[in-house]
Amino acid sequence: TSATRVLVGCLFLLGGATALSGVLVEYTTNLDLTVQATRIAWPAPPGSALDPAAELVRDDERFVRAKFDWRFAAPWAHWRILFQRLRGAGESFSVRELYFLDSDERVTPQWERGHGFLHLAWVDLHQRLRGPSWPGPSLCSSLLLLSGFLFLRARKTSSA
Repeated sequence: TSATRVLVGCLFLLGGATALSGVLVEYTTNLDLTVQATRIAWPAPPGSALDPAAELVRDDERFVRAKFDWRFAAPWAHWRILFQRLRGAGESFSVRELYFLDSDERVTPQWERGHGFLHLAWVDLHQRLRGPSWPGPSLCSSLLLLSGFLFLRARKTSSA
């Protein structure tokens, strides 16, 4: 039916948008920022020991808690990270804007690969190694066009 086709099409577009944000923002960047933000959202109890092992346990508990909190949902955070980068607003993220926390603190990715688009091979090749940047996007575009062609061909074959 046409309602089923519309639903499938919408789910296809939603899946594509979710995947796109996951590709354009390094997954570990969001994990790093999430761990930093959970320390702000759920701080250690006052007077708790500064034992590094105990803090690691608290970080694990916070991380699990964040997985069940909509504010920390990866697809939405990835899009907010991506939009800030596309605006050229830098790598310091407001936890209020990124995770909707009631704080003005900022978090920054700890690892160089988490900054900007360095996780994309062609960006790293061009910026760090001074190589050409066109092969990566060209290959991705070619594969996308080929998959669209094969999709249309399969639809024609199945409807015939």
